Amino acid sequence: MEFVFQISPCNNPALPQQVSFALKKRTELIAKAKYPRVWKVIDRLHTKKAPESVLERRRIRYRIYGMLLLAMGLFLLIPGLLEPKELFAPLIAGILGVAAGVCTLWSGRNQPDRRFDRAAGKLLKGLEAVPAVQVAFTTEGMRVAGQETVPYALFDCGIETGELFLFTWNGKITVIQKQDMVEGKSEEFRSFLREQIKFPAQFYSVY
Repeated sequence: MEFVFQISPCNNPALPQQVSFALKKRTELIAKAKYPRVWKVIDRLHTKKAPESVLERRRIRYRIYGMLLLAMGLFLLIPGLLEPKELFAPLIAGILGVAAGVCTLWSGRNQPDRRFDRAAGKLLKGLEAVPAVQVAFTTEGMRVAGQETVPYALFDCGIETGELFLFTWNGKITVIQKQDMVEGKSEEFRSFLREQIKFPAQFYSVY
């Protein structure tokens, strides 16, 4: 069985986000293999997470509460700053109100994880102009034209996203676009990878 890709430049605008996701997932998979007990607890906590619609309503409430607390805190703080001796209690209440408002607004933010975006951008920058080579996956391993076959035993993990496959091995990263497949089918390739990439390495697919 053989799956062949004719490599083309990685200039799809959807790729940076997907590569960032794949790098993040790789880090998680490797950490799970090293610290399975810790990740069992983390996964248990994640399963209790509310649906995104509920979380979004919660974030909106936090923003509203935060703005109200901030406004009330400023209402008490400003007079207290003007007359700190006479209005010492309102001054303290104002400081606490402003602090509570800031903390509540911070809790209600929706901050995406950008830790891997820079690495993804740097990786794809080097793949914008690549030589027209073929990469083949056989039962022996991954074979890049003109190079030795890399056995699957050396793989750290494999990640599939909507547009690509990402593999890490011996400190190296290989990104292959699905559109570049010239022999084989994605569904069969996915099943093939699950058979070839053995624990502690893992193959993770979004499908």
